[in-house]
Amino acid sequence: MKHLFSPRGVAALIASGPIRLAVALALIPTSAIAEYKLQSGDTLEISVAGVPDLRQRSPIGVDGDIDLPLAGQIQVRGLSVSEARAKITQNLSNKLYQQTTNDGHEVQHMILPDTIVVMVAEYRPIYVNGMWPGPASIPSSPA
Repeated sequence: MKHLFSPRGVAALIASGPIRLAVALALIPTSAIAEYKLQSGDTLEISVAGVPDLRQRSPIGVDGDIDLPLAGQIQVRGLSVSEARAKITQNLSNKLYQQTTNDGHEVQHMILPDTIVVMVAEYRPIYVNGMWPGPASIPSSPA
């Protein structure tokens, strides 16, 4: 399997067609692909399926916490999105909330773990320092 991911092996896969390339990429272990780690400046969107009132965007503060009305502050800095989802689900599930019906009555509901949705709504800005080489360093093509 190692030879598939050498430069020569990848070139051969690309030349052999997109289906073989897709199969080879599917065989890459997921641990080989680094997961995005949440940091200050990222914004998470947390919602409960079927309850539009329980949808909110929560920016990750400089201390690494997000603030959820029903769960309080939750530390998510340094976690992957799936780890943050598990932690938020653990803190938010089985909480009770009031929902007002169309006729004005209030009904209490419990948040079930499988109804909680967590995703990154905005990624933090990433700055790259360096100097642009400028047009002088770009080789000119012969006329």
